[in-house]
Amino acid sequence: MIWFNIISSTILQLFWKICNSDSFLDIIVAIPDMNTIGIFLGYGNGIFADLVKFPMDHGSVPSSVVVRDFNDDRNLDFGVVNNGTDNLKILLQTC
Repeated sequence: MIWFNIISSTILQLFWKICNSDSFLDIIVAIPDMNTIGIFLGYGNGIFADLVKFPMDHGSVPSSVVVRDFNDDRNLDFGVVNNGTDNLKILLQTC
């Protein structure tokens, strides 16, 4: 639970997925207070790297995130639902 202390913000959604090609589970979080999506890359032993932030547009308030290959290029992408701007944003080749 250390990662709650690292970001000290409200987390609206937690998502587990293998984001990079190392076959270890990673944690993806939507952090609405910071208009940010974040990733904790896993080491495969229950320990995770520091938060890597992907800032969203000002006032976007991300509430949900999904990870998949949206454009069939074999690289994982993020789909982010933003409550503040009432839209869906696709971030290509994020993972």
